[in-house]
Formats: sequence, structure tokens, C-alpha cells
Amino acid sequence: MAFDKYGLIFLLFTYAVSLMAFVLFLYISVKCIIDLIKKREINQKFIKSALLFICFVCMILAAPWWFLSAAFNTKSVKNAELLHKLSVKSSILPSVRSYMYNNLGDYYYANYEGEKAVSVFEKSKFLDSLYLLCSLYTIKGDYAKGAETCNAVGMHQAESVNYILNKDYKKALEAINLKFEKPENLNCMDYATRGYIYKKSGKNSESKKDFDKASKMCKNAERIKKIVSDDNYFENLYTEKKIKYNF
Repeated sequence: MAFDKYGLIFLLFTYAVSLMAFVLFLYISVKCIIDLIKKREINQKFIKSALLFICFVCMILAAPWWFLSAAFNTKSVKNAELLHKLSVKSSILPSVRSYMYNNLGDYYYANYEGEKAVSVFEKSKFLDSLYLLCSLYTIKGDYAKGAETCNAVGMHQAESVNYILNKDYKKALEAINLKFEKPENLNCMDYATRGYIYKKSGKNSESKKDFDKASKMCKNAERIKKIVSDDNYFENLYTEKKIKYNF
């Protein structure tokens, strides 16, 4: 999660360093050319060579961030994909490559290319990738991976949905109850989801209590009303999502 907190600062720092490295690289290169023209030899050859090498390395390390910035700023969809791929290929440091894979995955996710998004996110070791993988595995219908991934990042409501879709209501209830261990973090969807699980399990009194609580917390939420009234709400929802993400 460090990239989330410090990503912009790191990006700006990288830009600043790479710009200075580029300017210094040009300056020393010009000085070397002038030396060769005037004296046919380079003054302070070792120092200038070392500085040129350092500048070159800095520019190479900064390359992924320049491609990423270009990807965010281009208006062409095809160019955006190409630039995101270049940001991955030009990454030398493993942590930067993971971050670039995550951004490429975000691009595919935003454009509803589910299979490509899953493939890319699985190559990233960046923590944020797991949040969207949790969702994508569920949409794809890979409920075992979905439940495991959602659990790994503490998304217990999403974890329970995988068990609901797999018709394992006992595990679905166990998963959602992990969320209820911290009452201060509960929302209306948590109550509605548990109410749905109770309804599917034939526990109508418990179901009504949770549905009532959800309705009070989100009085105007159409989504809650649909969950209460539709006996196959999650099944229908994820059937639509599966088509939308081209799985």
C-alpha cells in the first residue's frame, strides 16, 4: 500500500531526477564534443564518463513513469494500452514493474476486458491488484479463487458472495459474520447480504431482522429493495457482470 500513499511524491521525484539527469547528460555530452573539437581529447574523462553513466541509469529507471504519464494523458485508447505495456516492459525494478502491471490491469478492468485484466493482475505483486482480482474472480465464476482472494484482503462481504453463488450458504454465513466482528465498520449491504443468506438458508426471522436493519440504514437504496424482493438477486447480478466483462 506504500505506493498509494507515496505514489505521487515518488512520481514527481522521479520526474525531477530524470529531468535533471537528462539536462546534465546533454550538458556533459556537449562539453565532451567541444573538448574533442578543440583539443581532440576529453578533459576529466573519468569524471565525465561516470556522470554520463549515472545520468543514463537515472533516465532508464525513470522511463516507466514517463510512459505511465503518457498513458494517462493520451486520448487514444490504443495508444493508452501500448503506453501501459511499455511502462511494464521498461520497468527494471520489481516493485515498479508490479505497480505498472497494476495500472495496466486497471486499464483493462475499466474497459471491461476481464480475461486480460485477470492475467495482468496475477503478474502484479502490488496489494491493490488483489482487490480487483477478488471482484474479477467472482465475476468470472472462479469462486474458490474469489473467496480465497477476498478473504486475503479482508473483503468478507465479497467473500460471502462467492459462497452464495456457489450455493454454499453455511460458508457464506461464516464469511459475512467475520465482517460483523467489527460492528463499527458495518453498512447496509452487509446486513442485506446476510439477510439474503438467511433467506436462502430458510431462516426467515433472522432474514427479516437483517433486511429491516439494512432498510433503516439506507432508506432510499433501490439496491436493498431489490435484494429483499429478488430471490436470485446475486445470481442475476453476476450473470450480467460476466457478460459485461466478456468472460
